[in-house]
Amino acid sequence: TGQRLAQGNGPATGFKTSSFRAEGYGLLGMLVFVKHAFRYTMSDIRACKFRFFADNKSMIDTANEMRQWEYYYPNSTLDPDWDILQAIVTHLKDFHRPVLAHVKGHQDNASEYSTLPLPAQLNIDADKLAGSYLYEDRDPTRSLLITNSGATLHTPSGSVHSHYIRRIRDLNNHQALRTHLITKNQWTDQLFDSIDWEIHGRCIRKNFSQRNFVCKLIHDRLPLGHLVSKYSPVYQSKCPSCNHPDEDTLHFIQCPERTEWHNPMYADLAKHHRENHTHPALEAILLRGIYTVLYGHNPPNVDDFPSCRDLIEHQHMIGWKHIFCGRFVSEWRTLQDAHLQTVPEKEKHHKGSTWVTGITQILWEHMRKNWNSRNEARHGHDSAAKEAKLLEQAKREIEILYGYKNQVRPVDQHPFYPTLDEHFAQETTSSKLRQWINTWQGLILHSKKQAAQQQITGTAPLTRFFNFISGN
Repeated sequence: TGQRLAQGNGPATGFKTSSFRAEGYGLLGMLVFVKHAFRYTMSDIRACKFRFFADNKSMIDTANEMRQWEYYYPNSTLDPDWDILQAIVTHLKDFHRPVLAHVKGHQDNASEYSTLPLPAQLNIDADKLAGSYLYEDRDPTRSLLITNSGATLHTPSGSVHSHYIRRIRDLNNHQALRTHLITKNQWTDQLFDSIDWEIHGRCIRKNFSQRNFVCKLIHDRLPLGHLVSKYSPVYQSKCPSCNHPDEDTLHFIQCPERTEWHNPMYADLAKHHRENHTHPALEAILLRGIYTVLYGHNPPNVDDFPSCRDLIEHQHMIGWKHIFCGRFVSEWRTLQDAHLQTVPEKEKHHKGSTWVTGITQILWEHMRKNWNSRNEARHGHDSAAKEAKLLEQAKREIEILYGYKNQVRPVDQHPFYPTLDEHFAQETTSSKLRQWINTWQGLILHSKKQAAQQQITGTAPLTRFFNFISGN
């Protein structure tokens, strides 16, 4: 089964380190260790044959391709994790025809460890060592300069090794977004910094397929009545489910006619708490915080949870509604991590960060269901209901256009029927009304503007004064 001479683990430094970079660091560490071992024993490294394995095929293929290059083009230095890859290739040159090969990972899922070939066993051992280091909650985001890399981009969040343009753009917009959020929510800089933005960002990335909904939700830009009614008078501000006069984000969450998503959400949260050994006080505080937002109950009281005083005070100043936006203060993670230290049966994936991430995922999943229900109420749940909603909207838009009938130029009044009722009697479907709107709306609005500029509003056409003239 082979003789194990050495083992080790360590950080894969950088901002948002990927598995590709982690595998690269592991391979680079092994190469450097072997070189130093031979140097220490004053042995000839080129007299030996070496085979190196890793389970990231993309990394292996890229490194083997780079070994064939005579030199690096300038643009290649901007490739993701180029510093690691070029260092691997540089160190491999000191070996005599080394083999860099791929080994399939996690083979112990289908076979016993003892029956696997040596490369597969070593890979499993390496995964365990990497996992034991990962779950120690270290955060080595700043990288040291690696051999021959020449330069490293350092940012306040850590060293960047990929997607440089996007990261620089994000950094450029960071201060503007920070200022906007602080001003809009009336926070202080200290309150802003108390939010666990790392988890917030992680949750957004995990919901990439729902990014449009999530982005609009957390920034209070969902196209609700309160917002769209500002665009044009044709849109109503009332809630489509309960007819509340002002459908803003808080009412969207609280609407008393759409509560069917509450119980499934509570059930999913309860399951999440059981599976992740949630601190009982944190579970109770979270539930009370949700009740505060959904039903207007009193917020969690510090006197009831003295050990969580900072959490309650900070979250209260941030706003309990912000938990539905994934904005949890850092104490949630810290207190859950401290509690997990007392749980003997916990697993390695049980962490405060994954616990908070899971809660946010559940809240956003059920908020999406609430959004779907709201849209059914707004636009209809079947073909007949959708037609009725479209007809209602078209009539509302036409009513507004008819309000301009006496404000357009006389020559442009021909699209109008004598009365609005006669118009609706002649065109009874939403498609016909929509066709009329699309055909004449631009003309009517332009003519209204021209009439105002020419100050001829209310002037009747000349033919009105010559009704006595014969038509022959």
